[in-house]
Formats: sequence, C-alpha cells, structure tokens
Amino acid sequence: MGKSWYRNSKPCYNNQLSHCTGGSAPVKIHKDMTQSPHVNKKTMTQPPTMTRAAILLFFTIADTTWRAFVPTIGGTVLGIALDNTFHTAPLLTTIMIIVGFALSILLIVLQIRSVRRQR
Repeated sequence: MGKSWYRNSKPCYNNQLSHCTGGSAPVKIHKDMTQSPHVNKKTMTQPPTMTRAAILLFFTIADTTWRAFVPTIGGTVLGIALDNTFHTAPLLTTIMIIVGFALSILLIVLQIRSVRRQR
C-alpha cells in the first residue's frame, strides 16, 4: 500500500494500524487514510430522499421533452419560413418536419444509451 512520510520520521505503511515515530511522539496512522475513523456509517449508506428523487425525475422528464419537441417544432417553423421565402408551399415544411422528427428520435436514442452506460 501507500507510504506516509512525516518530518524526521521513518516510513509508515497504511495497510494496517501502525505507530510511526516522528519527532518526539509516535503518530498513529489509520488503515484507510481517505476516510476518518469517526465517520457516521448510518448517514453514508442512506438512500436518496424523496425530494432528490422527485427533482431527478423532473429533470429527466424535462430533458426528454425538449429532445422530443424542440427539433420537430423547430423544423416545422423553419420549413414554413423557407416555404414562404422560396414559394415552395408544402414541400420544405414537409421535409423539415421529417428531418426534425428524425433528429428527435436520434437525440432520444442517444439519451437512452447514455443512461444505460451510467448504470
């Protein structure tokens, strides 16, 4: 395991409880220096509260909603604007609705893959 060095002391190995001499008094090294030995174990293992779960659910729904509707509505608005500009009445609107719908599907699939990777 890792060594702990103190001023004017011999190396201390933290794979078990040990006493290291350094200076005038021995120094006690805990076996896991990343966590205090006085940590309350109950608070560390509690599941998330209902409030946190509700907030997480809200943001997940909001994230999925924009992925589903923004590309489709944006494509529709852009298609109507292009049709009015180029006088191609339903053609560009239809194409942009299809492109927006396909983009929505792609964004949702990417979101699902991202959630599966995090598990």
